[in-house]
Order: sequence, then structure tokens, then C-alpha cells
Amino acid sequence: NELTFPYLRYDIGWAFRGEHAKKGRYRAFIQCDVDIVDRKPSIKADAQALVTTIEALLPIGIPDCHVFVNHISIAKSFIKQAGIQEEFFDAALRAIDKLKPENEKEVVEELVRNIPEMTTEKAEALLKAMSYEGPFADFRIPEGFPEDGCEGLRSLRQTEEMVRMMGVAPGTLRFKPSLTRGLDYYTGIVCETFIPGKEKYGSIASGGRYDKLIDGLSDQNTGLCGVGFS
Repeated sequence: NELTFPYLRYDIGWAFRGEHAKKGRYRAFIQCDVDIVDRKPSIKADAQALVTTIEALLPIGIPDCHVFVNHISIAKSFIKQAGIQEEFFDAALRAIDKLKPENEKEVVEELVRNIPEMTTEKAEALLKAMSYEGPFADFRIPEGFPEDGCEGLRSLRQTEEMVRMMGVAPGTLRFKPSLTRGLDYYTGIVCETFIPGKEKYGSIASGGRYDKLIDGLSDQNTGLCGVGFS
């Protein structure tokens, strides 16, 4: 009750994985978190959290990075267009989140295995439709794209404009429709950050908007939403 909103916070400390750590993933590690919490966070909050994350990388010797962004409603709109029922959206998002240039076959097999009426041909077409990676200005919305996805794209374009106005170099943010983060609590923008030339080491900063997570962890209807990156 003593907090004022929007509530902006950061934290640096130990983080511990709640699952069996796979090869190359430590059980414990030092993590920096940046979050903005409010009852109705604006697009400005998304931009502020992104810019803070990007600028925090400069003092540790990372002057240049590629930040890939997407909006969950865009990913879900592609999945909806592919004829997948809503109850299987999360399974599809988790599968697509694993997509890399060298494992498309495995992702196709997972989609076919876990989603009824999904064929190899349909799965391959879905991944091809979501394969764009580059500037927002060059992306063309597919014909008949759901309005939720169109609204998500408008939101991302506004966020990109704000990020540039805050001093981030043009081209730092890149649109990637296949980016899903694979976690069902994300409700809006999602991002993953890579060092150019060192992509094989994976993302060094990631996160997104989580409008329902706080109430999901509480026994009260707080109405609090948030956006954060780590």
C-alpha cells in the first residue's frame, strides 16, 4: 500500500533455476532485472524498459547489440491463421520458441505430434509464414491477418519509434514474428538480445510484458500489470 505507481525497479543478484539444468545452463547465475509495474502500463513503459536494458549493456563492454522483438498477439495470429485451435496455442508457441536454422525439422515434428490435424505441410507453411526477420518498415501484413495481430504490430511500431526518440541507434530493434519466448505468462511485447557474431551463445537479455502474472501469483485482484527484462 506504500508503493506509488508506476513502480520502477531494478535488482541485481543470484537467480536459481527451478528445473534440471541442461548442458550449458548453470543452476545458479547472477542476473539483473528491470521492471515497470502499473495498473495500465503504457507503450512508453515498454520503451523505457527496453532502453534501460540496452543502455545497461554499454558499461560492460557491449556497445552494439541486436534486439529482436515481437508481440505475442502477432505470433498467436499466425497460429490462428494456420487453423490451430486456441486450446493448443501454448503448445504451438513452445514449439516455435525452439526454432533455430538447424532444427526446423524437429520443430515441425513437435508441432505435428502435439497439435491435432497438424500435418507436416501445414507446419512447414506456418514456420515459413513466420520466418521474417528485419526492419518493421519492410514487413508486409498477410492478407486476412486477425485484428489482434494488426494491433500488436501497431504497438510494436510505436514502441520502436519511442526507443529511437530515447537515443537508441536506428536498426537496433528488429522484428521477428517467430519469437515467442515459450512462456505462457507473456501477453504483449517480447524480446531477445544477441551480440552480433556471437549468436551461438544465445540471448544475453530477454523478457516482455506480463499483464496477468501478478494476479496469478496473488490471492487478490490487484489489477497490476508489468513489463520487464533480465
